[in-house]
Amino acid sequence: DPDWVRRVAGSFHEVSDTDPETAGQHLNALAEVADRDPVRRKAAEQAYRYGFETIGKWATDALRRALSGTRVPTKSGGWRMGNEVLAEDNGVAATHVLARVYAPMLPSQNDALGGREISAVEIDDEEFDIEVLRRTSVDQHRAFLECWRGSIPPELVAVYLSVAGRHNEAMQNYRAEWTRDSTMNIDRELDTLGRHRGMVSLILIEQIRGRYVEAVALSGDRFSAPLSDNSASGLVVGNRHKQGKWLSPCDRREGSKTRIVVMQVRTTDHGVSSIEDRVRVFRDFIETAAAECLSDQAMESLRSVIDRAAHVDQTTLQDTQRLLRDRLPMLLTELKLDAPSKAHQALKAYEEDETLSSDDAKVGLKKRLWQSIREPTAATEVLAAVRHRISDQGYGAHRVLFELFQNADDAYVQRGSDVGGACFRVDFGSPDDRRLWIAHWG
Repeated sequence: DPDWVRRVAGSFHEVSDTDPETAGQHLNALAEVADRDPVRRKAAEQAYRYGFETIGKWATDALRRALSGTRVPTKSGGWRMGNEVLAEDNGVAATHVLARVYAPMLPSQNDALGGREISAVEIDDEEFDIEVLRRTSVDQHRAFLECWRGSIPPELVAVYLSVAGRHNEAMQNYRAEWTRDSTMNIDRELDTLGRHRGMVSLILIEQIRGRYVEAVALSGDRFSAPLSDNSASGLVVGNRHKQGKWLSPCDRREGSKTRIVVMQVRTTDHGVSSIEDRVRVFRDFIETAAAECLSDQAMESLRSVIDRAAHVDQTTLQDTQRLLRDRLPMLLTELKLDAPSKAHQALKAYEEDETLSSDDAKVGLKKRLWQSIREPTAATEVLAAVRHRISDQGYGAHRVLFELFQNADDAYVQRGSDVGGACFRVDFGSPDDRRLWIAHWG
């Protein structure tokens, strides 16, 4: 009934932000009708939407109070109290996320609806050691990022650390561990980014390993939000990164205030996704984190750099291992392993079971074979067989650099690359490292 909708919607003109509880009662009544009365459901939803849009323009405190005891529509199609619902999903179950059509009716900066404290590190507003926080940030990033090594192009991680470490020398030192694997001049690519002055930010990482994440509801209350089962939804979960806290330095020589941003991230199994999916997920993480630290203009510059860093024309270590597992029986056969060896016994066990197995079962058998040859004794036997095969083919340690250079030259030819831009880089580690790092642009 259009007249009924107009009368009910008009009643919200009589409710002011000085009486948010009454507005909440009106919305709850409409939610009850929409939830339980199929005949008037559509009309009740229209009136509710008008009322919700009205209170969405109120001051923060009044808006929080109105939503605290009010049922709101969720992305799953149901209703839930506003003190258990987020405005954005970010990996949270749809039962605890505001219906998409209502999110634009709230303040554009969601931190207007949340608290200001953080949990990853307890900080006193009056006294804190910024250097301790910077070291903590590096340690948390190292624990989070190392599992991505070999799974995505190192350029992506280096680009992210350039943003996260803009005001953190220790982070820049950690970034150097990724740039030496890079075939892209990160500093040159990010030169334009340095011309944009952003806020002084420090990013902390909180890894979420359980099924729930602490989040800030529409009402400003904290609650444990269940995570979505869809791991492809992204790395960042919850909305705590929107609740950045500003801190004034104890040592005034530090200058500007620092904004502490906590990125809550879920752990992920890189083995179940393609490199394209992993790049997409990590790219989204970079942009989400950078948006809390950079200006809009700087974000545009950053996206163009990410585009180049995300261009995957190489094979990652993880993808190579997956291919190696698939071809392992054939490769072990070619090595002509000694019959008494554990590696040979594992191969024979595979061959006996393989003849009577389905294609699906063979995948499990190959996985078992892969695990068997990684045991210390079998691994030593396989390594010795590989070295013997290499020696028989005339290769030796003295030819390593030449062979790698020849690989680079072949790659340039195959790509049709401009010879004038060819590059073959050799980096030395520390004296204790005793390794060479080889990179080429083929």
